[in-house]
Amino acid sequence: MVTVTPQGNIYLCKTPLENDYNNQLTFTNFENQMNYFNSTIQKSFENYTYVKKDNIIKVGVNIDEIIDCNYLFYRNTGFTNKYYFCFITNKEYINENVTAISIETDVYQTYMFDIEYKASFVEREHVNDDTMGLHTLPEGLETGDYISCRLQPEGTGVGEILETCYVVATSDLSGVFGSYSYNNFKIPTGLYYIGLTDMTAIRQVINLFDQAGKGSAVVTVFVSPKDFFSGWQNVTGITGQVSLTCTSTMTKDYTITHVDYLGNDYIPKNNKLKCFPYSFLQVSNHSGQVINYKWENFDLFQAGLQNAYKFRLKGTMTPGGSFKAFPLNYNNILNNNDDTIALGKFPIGSFNNDIYTNWLTQNGVNVFGHTIPADRVALYTGIGEGITQGMDIKGAFGPAQGVVGGGITAIESVTKNMQEVYRHSLVPDNVNGNVNSGDVNYEFNLNCLEFKRMSIKNEYAEVIDNYFSAYGYKVNNVKLPNITGRRNWNFVKTLWCELDGDVPQEHMNILKGIFNKGITFWHNPNTMFDYSQANDII
Repeated sequence: MVTVTPQGNIYLCKTPLENDYNNQLTFTNFENQMNYFNSTIQKSFENYTYVKKDNIIKVGVNIDEIIDCNYLFYRNTGFTNKYYFCFITNKEYINENVTAISIETDVYQTYMFDIEYKASFVEREHVNDDTMGLHTLPEGLETGDYISCRLQPEGTGVGEILETCYVVATSDLSGVFGSYSYNNFKIPTGLYYIGLTDMTAIRQVINLFDQAGKGSAVVTVFVSPKDFFSGWQNVTGITGQVSLTCTSTMTKDYTITHVDYLGNDYIPKNNKLKCFPYSFLQVSNHSGQVINYKWENFDLFQAGLQNAYKFRLKGTMTPGGSFKAFPLNYNNILNNNDDTIALGKFPIGSFNNDIYTNWLTQNGVNVFGHTIPADRVALYTGIGEGITQGMDIKGAFGPAQGVVGGGITAIESVTKNMQEVYRHSLVPDNVNGNVNSGDVNYEFNLNCLEFKRMSIKNEYAEVIDNYFSAYGYKVNNVKLPNITGRRNWNFVKTLWCELDGDVPQEHMNILKGIFNKGITFWHNPNTMFDYSQANDII
């Protein structure tokens, strides 16, 4: 039987490693590991007696000579060539030539290449795929107040102001205008919509109806997007152009481009900050409806959208209009009609029916049983117009001044006398229609959709970004933990960790506890603890 005398080789080092296991170093192989620790040796002692694990060893050196040493590794030759890496937990002065050192095994460095990682419940880690929108689990972080970095559709200002025209709606065109056509109307209507490009033309058209004795046929006047009309033409006596061809629907697309910055100018390193609740698209109709859309819920690659997000506005022709906008390719729905926002109504204006002219024309011209000569009709009409000029109707869409509440209906009797003619000349023009909330928005060019890129402030963005950089994302999934995958460091925290391998059970339990507590693995000793370094996925 051969007798073997174990000999211990001890190497005292100075490293950044501590026994709290908050941070550890990784190495691609044992050779690289040894190269690093050999570079940290401050004192070495060979041919020592057998070094017992997690014990106290005495070295022949004054404590002051090794005061900076916080780490060591050793090997007991004779029985094994395995190196054991240890934290120095205490140094005690024995005499000027002897120091007692308490050691504790660094279970990660010692068994790094013996560990077999199993699927564990990973609570958070640095992910190895940071595609925008891939990681959206709530983090529960304080986001502060949101601010707007206004994001415009291409080539427009706030939303896009639809080009509009003025519409006179009438139940009867005969005797005033000729042919009329509807295109693809589905909503039943008994009205004809006359499109006008000039507001002055409204009064002119109404006068034509009054003079034809059809003033009561004018039902309403309103503003409408011009896209509902086609076949614009010039008509004698009417300012601007007129359209007698109306279609029932209109469609318009908006394109919004996502940008990478948060707040005013902060560009995050972690793509999760580009998603809700740190960044999102807010759409407002300026009429009380505001809807938030998540960037990550748009399918950027369907229909060639790439990095462009699209909304489609659809409208139908009614007085004031009926409009809604919806996202395209959102929540895996091509035309997402469930996540819609309405566009505010366009103004329904006040308009004037000249009761006197209508009455005079309709009643032909029999007053007090006498026929009024044709050349006298114009005289009486002029009298009526002269009197009503003192009763200001402020534009076609402004609030009426001096108007009798509820409006004045046309005279029903067709056999009134000259006194009645005078009385009618004193009655202010009848005011029909109403003023809705779209008026203010239209007046100030706000009856449109506004696309706003909302995000957290720079201060919060930087704080959260640094947090993600240091500790990764919440994952909450059963998977193999990411020990590597980033350029400089990986953080991992598990709720329960499953490991296997050639590791003593007491050390295996410590390893599992390390992962359950959370640990940062640094891949380059020269950049350890330097969070300013790039940490991109490799």
